[in-house]
Amino acid sequence: MEMRVSRQMENAQRIAEALSSDPRVAQVNYPGLASHPQHDLAKSLFLQGCGPMLSFRVTDDQAKVDAFIRRLNLITYLGTLGGFRTSMAHPATAFRTEFTPQQLIDFGMHEGLIRISAGCEAAEDLIADITQALDVFN
Repeated sequence: MEMRVSRQMENAQRIAEALSSDPRVAQVNYPGLASHPQHDLAKSLFLQGCGPMLSFRVTDDQAKVDAFIRRLNLITYLGTLGGFRTSMAHPATAFRTEFTPQQLIDFGMHEGLIRISAGCEAAEDLIADITQALDVFN
């Protein structure tokens, strides 16, 4: 089990790094990145790594976000995240019926926010899957 968790954290770090260098991505939220405002705190607290969860923002365009989700081949869309397979969630879709559009924005659930729970698959395959799906934002 420990090997799986380590691979998940390594995959999350590598995905976050790849996304942070992609011009189609506006923001990456992962404390393992030096650019994260609480990176130093995370390093002192999480000695084994910063965990498998990350999120990133793209353009707030519902149609393009939906197209991105549909283009993913390896990564599974789930309403909740966690487990040994990589999955993703789109908070704005998950809570669209519970909150107004302004409330979603106030909570930080922008249309372009996508959350990923990194699994144990090969990081290169995961990054390739995300990268090809990001083509909808070109």
